Amino acid sequence: MKSVLQQHKRHRRRRVVRKVVLCAGVFLGVLTTGIAILFLLPQLSFHSVAISGAVSVPADEITRIADRMLQEKLFYLFPRRHMFLFRPAELESSIIAAFPIFSHVEVRRSWRAGISIAVSERSHWGIYCMVPKTEEKNIFYDNCYYIAEDGTVFAEAPSLTGNALLRVIDMRTEERQEAVVGREAVDRDRIERIQRTDAWLREHFDSTLREAVLGRPYESDMELTAAEGWYVRLDDRICVSCALDDLALVLAEQVPDRTRLEYADIRFDGKVFYKLRE
Repeated sequence: MKSVLQQHKRHRRRRVVRKVVLCAGVFLGVLTTGIAILFLLPQLSFHSVAISGAVSVPADEITRIADRMLQEKLFYLFPRRHMFLFRPAELESSIIAAFPIFSHVEVRRSWRAGISIAVSERSHWGIYCMVPKTEEKNIFYDNCYYIAEDGTVFAEAPSLTGNALLRVIDMRTEERQEAVVGREAVDRDRIERIQRTDAWLREHFDSTLREAVLGRPYESDMELTAAEGWYVRLDDRICVSCALDDLALVLAEQVPDRTRLEYADIRFDGKVFYKLRE
């Protein structure tokens, strides 16, 4: 009698387990089918790409990068163009890596409007060239790139001495590294010193900077040449604004004719040294 009851219980337990397994299988099948349908529905995918802000780069080239990402598939099945799988930040990084001339890329997505890509281009602030250290003034410019106001080089540039853009000549031997398109070649502190000097020239003498030489004669020095031909020698330790104010007073009182000026040295706090042309 006892064995019969035990056998009945085992059969009953097996039926319960089979029902649970069957229900779980049906549930997982329905769930998997629903997820597959959800991720494969074309109505939930992005199909259009709109570009704005691009001037130097054709919109088709940017669209090509976006299309390449949208055609990718997750697990070889689910398309990246699906609204739940699309990653705007990843596309932004890909576009900036492909086109260093862009300083900012913003990707937005809309179920109705599709994908919109807005780009901002770097301005051509100057031409950056790397040359060996020399005291010669007539320098052969080679290995040059366009440089933006944030110190980033973003495209190769012609080695033209008569270019209207500011020339940044890098003669540093310790801090300088090989220029890589899309990366910073000149640190922000030096850029600010160059910009402050240029603004000072515009304000006091209605002139501009023509050339900035980094690392001459010493690693921390800069020689900033005005359009009139004379140059200012400074370094990365001084207060630029204070030193330029002192220089303005000295030039106004002692060198009213700047055509006679060869250079001014403001590397020492509270002192201004200058040399006139022979």
